[in-house]
Amino acid sequence: DIPGLIEGAHLGRGLGLQFLRHIERTRVLVFLLDATRETIQEDYAILVRELTHFNESLTDKPSLTVLTKVDAIPAGKVPRLRKLRFASSKPLMISAVTGEGIDTLVRTMWKLLQEHAERKSEEHSRVRTRGRRPRTAETTSRKRRPGGGRQ
Repeated sequence: DIPGLIEGAHLGRGLGLQFLRHIERTRVLVFLLDATRETIQEDYAILVRELTHFNESLTDKPSLTVLTKVDAIPAGKVPRLRKLRFASSKPLMISAVTGEGIDTLVRTMWKLLQEHAERKSEEHSRVRTRGRRPRTAETTSRKRRPGGGRQ
C-alpha cells in the first residue's frame, strides 16, 4: 500500500527513496486516500506523480484505490465520493473503525494478486518457449543408445 508517500519523495523527502524502492518490489499497489480530506483527487495525483518521477513502470502495476475513514464523513458526501474515478476505476470505501468494506477490499486485493500471478506465469511460459519447438512425445521419448547417449 502507499499510505505514507509524500510529495517530493522521489527527491528523498520523508522516507523518500527507501519507501519508493520498497514499492518497486510489490506486485500490486493499493492507494489509500483519506476520505475526510477535500483534496482527495489531488492527493491521488501527487502519489501517481511521485511514482512516475521515481520509476515510470510503477504505474503499470495493477492498482486499487481505497477511500479510508468513511465512517467519519457526513452521509451527504458519500454519493459524491462514490462518483470519483481513479485510473478509470471506482474507489473502494472502507472504515477500519466499523469494518465497512474491509471484506470487499481483501477479496479485491486477492483477485488482483491472482490475476497478476496468472499474467506473470503466462509471460514466463511465452519467454521459455520462444524459439523452441514444442515438446511432443516424439521429442521427449527418444531411445537411448547402448553407450548412454540418445539416438
